[in-house]
Amino acid sequence: MKNNKVTIDSVNGAIFGIQILNSRNKPRTGFAQINGNEVYANSGNSGKVIGLAIITSDSLMVKNNVIAINSGARGSFGLVDSNCVANTIVNFYNNTVQISLTDTFSTAARLRQTAAGKFVLNNNIFSNIGGGKALSMKPAGNFTSNYNMLYTTGKNLVDTGTTAISYFQNINQWRKSNQDRFSIVYKPTFVANTDLHPDLNNADVWAIHGRGTQITGNGIDLNDNKRPERLIDGVPDLGAYEFYPSVDPTLLPSIPALPTANTEQIFYFGSDTVLRVKWDATPPAYCNIKRYSGVMGKGIKSQGWCDSMYFYVDVDVPVGYAKGNVKLGYIDPWLGSFPTTACDAQIYQIGLAKTDANNIWKVGRTSANDDRKREIYETDVTRFSKFTGLWNQYAPLKLPCSGDTSNAGKEFWLAYPSNQLDGGETSGSTSFSGWYSSKISSPT
Repeated sequence: MKNNKVTIDSVNGAIFGIQILNSRNKPRTGFAQINGNEVYANSGNSGKVIGLAIITSDSLMVKNNVIAINSGARGSFGLVDSNCVANTIVNFYNNTVQISLTDTFSTAARLRQTAAGKFVLNNNIFSNIGGGKALSMKPAGNFTSNYNMLYTTGKNLVDTGTTAISYFQNINQWRKSNQDRFSIVYKPTFVANTDLHPDLNNADVWAIHGRGTQITGNGIDLNDNKRPERLIDGVPDLGAYEFYPSVDPTLLPSIPALPTANTEQIFYFGSDTVLRVKWDATPPAYCNIKRYSGVMGKGIKSQGWCDSMYFYVDVDVPVGYAKGNVKLGYIDPWLGSFPTTACDAQIYQIGLAKTDANNIWKVGRTSANDDRKREIYETDVTRFSKFTGLWNQYAPLKLPCSGDTSNAGKEFWLAYPSNQLDGGETSGSTSFSGWYSSKISSPT
């Protein structure tokens, strides 16, 4: 089912926009596609409205759907999945769902299972500006949810049942359930409640841009625009549409609001911790920061850097002396040409890079990466400009993980020059930032 558009206006009774009932793919050789559908319940509906309902259905990929419920009765839902089929598999990718009617019971996405299954939620926007929940899923053990945007104007962000202990008021509580660790809580910026295209002229739209994760087989958005499927190709946007903002990002708030002597100032974007700076005894009068997510820093490739990340922050401080310890946060989809596993030696080679007075990117000699915390850090930074992560030629080489426990094993590692951004070996390059290790096995 693809590219249907349903408009619901002035309906008195309960109504579904789209209902998928008893759809099963057996044997499970692939996924049926529920792709690129739009459901708008805009005005005058007095009955319960459910935008997209999936009931007792299996082996589905639900992606690029847009659902806006702006009118209806108590208990209206944007996206519903209800199954009683054992071992059901449903993937929800890049859906945009918003509830606008004022009702604490209505929920953007309500997923309920009565049998064991596997449900994956990535790159979705689940927004409720009417006081209800962004997401409800039960039982939580059936679901894997991450790299989404969740938002509510109400008391509870997520629930996993009906008892008091199953309600989660904020993302930090919810993350203790091992869900949505790298999701963001922020109000999405749409053109209107009746038009869920991203508002490209709103600086807050950067909270959606370049914030998703790469998924093989999810390479096209609702309008058939290309979506990155690999780290080296870029970073997907959240929701059904791929886009690029027409304005620079918003200035980030911080705690405390101004730099303070011998105090750590934390800059954040919604629930994301973007940058931490522990100022010395003479802090600057101000520090303004913007984060460009999903975007490689200007000049990086032209300056010959082979390994780089898809994000940077722009830091503005008064001209003059400023000194502090810096910690820059990141998420895995921004790794670009860097590998994602700590077992690979290169994960330890990310360093904190900053631009000099001539906009040349340089890596600090004392910088390092804490992949567990997803932080790149450096002490005693004295130039505050643009920051990102680049290959750290000063870092000591860490050996890759191996199954061998002695030098008598059958697996060996050879070095060869490779540029992942270009998808192959480097030739005629004077940069050594692309050296990788390759494992080969002996025949005996």
